[in-house]
Amino acid sequence: MMEGWKEIALNEIGWFKGAGVNKLINTDEQPVYLVNYMDVYKHWRIFYNTNYQEVTAKDREIEEANLLEGDVLFTPSSEKPIDIGHAGVVMETMPNCVYSYHLIRLRLYDKTQFDLKFLSYLLNSDEVQKHFVSRASGSGIRYTLSLSDFKSAKIRFPEKHEQSAIAAMLSKVDEAIAAVEGSIAAAERLKKSLMQNLLTGRMKPDGTLRTEEEFYLDEKFGRVPKGWEVKKMGQLFDIKAGGDLQENYYSIARDEQHVYPIFSNTIVNEGLYGYTSNPRVCAKESLTIVGRGVGVGHIEIRRGNYDAIIRLISLIPKQENIVDCVYVRYCVEQFVHFTIESTGVPQLTCPRVFSTKIFLPSSVLEQKQIGQILYKKDEIIQQKQSKIAVLERLKKSLMQNLLTGKVNVQ
Repeated sequence: MMEGWKEIALNEIGWFKGAGVNKLINTDEQPVYLVNYMDVYKHWRIFYNTNYQEVTAKDREIEEANLLEGDVLFTPSSEKPIDIGHAGVVMETMPNCVYSYHLIRLRLYDKTQFDLKFLSYLLNSDEVQKHFVSRASGSGIRYTLSLSDFKSAKIRFPEKHEQSAIAAMLSKVDEAIAAVEGSIAAAERLKKSLMQNLLTGRMKPDGTLRTEEEFYLDEKFGRVPKGWEVKKMGQLFDIKAGGDLQENYYSIARDEQHVYPIFSNTIVNEGLYGYTSNPRVCAKESLTIVGRGVGVGHIEIRRGNYDAIIRLISLIPKQENIVDCVYVRYCVEQFVHFTIESTGVPQLTCPRVFSTKIFLPSSVLEQKQIGQILYKKDEIIQQKQSKIAVLERLKKSLMQNLLTGKVNVQ
């Protein structure tokens, strides 16, 4: 530990209180805003301007579970040890706000000895998280931490001016990550707009819009570009179920000239778009372009060892040089809808794919042009996601070195 740093247990810097407010609404109680588990989980700083759940509470509960600047909220239980002990620092006093009974509050004796941004990084650092993971108790279904587990956690910190310098450096990386995330969101909105226009023929590959004279009226589907048809997938492809992408991934997902990514439009526990060339990714559904066809897959999760098995529905063109598979891959993303099973997991059946209708240019060249426009947008999104991964690694490295005193912030 570097000179001038202190080491102290959490129970020496403040006092803990559990038993927050439940999520009920009763007519004889006062309306309040409730900070829930997910408002704290992976949100290291808590602000008043967030949209919190509206509940009611007794006057005594409001007084006891209130939130002041400098308070720290912890997650004391979860399905996995790695998800407990996460901390959110309250950055400002929050009138008429209380915390959930699923959280534990630490109220500092003297908040002036800490830079609150620094504290939010410190309490979520690997060193502190290791303590909580090692203390987690449970049966494999639910893991919990006791008050004593929180009280015994030790932290190390320098003087406040050095805390502020460390927090400023880490905040710069966070700002860079946020900027790239905003750029990804903008790129995804652009891609979605392009898909809506290009795959229905409203926009030409050169970016110009078709005039009314360039459409014909279909009884079922309305305006269709001249030279285009509305086709069922079953008219274009032989559709077969089965196959395990984990076993024969390379023979399925790459040809001699290209390596195409698995497209995952739902990552487990995240509402994000993602791409990977790793068949063991934990995703719920996927689209895979291959040189000779399109694979539409559902990825099953084995929670015990976190394996992911991709069950394929293969789309093999009935005729050569009729469809471009990259174009069709985006049609599947745009037009095919997954059935949500009772388990909450999206599923896809052969009949559903077979009956899906897509807009198809008769010119394979135009299909290729549209497919490549959209594929290039995906490549840009992938590049930005890779940049975030680099920044996340940088942040992790800085936290490991700066928050332990191994490296002087100067």
